Amino acid sequence: MSEIPKEACGHCGGTGGVDSGGSTPWGAPITLPCPACEIIALRAREIELAKTLILSAEKSSQLESENNSLRARVRELESGGVTTSDFLTPIERQRDQLEIENRRLKARVRDLEVERQ
Repeated sequence: MSEIPKEACGHCGGTGGVDSGGSTPWGAPITLPCPACEIIALRAREIELAKTLILSAEKSSQLESENNSLRARVRELESGGVTTSDFLTPIERQRDQLEIENRRLKARVRDLEVERQ
């Protein structure tokens, strides 16, 4: 439980505990958590969580908006003839071409094996 200011609770004076009316066998008073302080602490926590949820929703909305903007920009670039391959280095382009050729060769080998059977 968080620290409750003394002026905030008229039941326990801000100590967080109230006298239960009982005592231990050695005579020490037994205190219970102050229900008023618990309510104050729970309400404070509820407010903190609500603020967190609002901030999370705002951040989620902001990220979704940014994502939509990026998608729109990709569509715009693609419609203008720009593709991701325009941003590849010559080595990356060569690698991609080799991968494509490798797939074609594997497919051709499979076809030839089927024809032999």
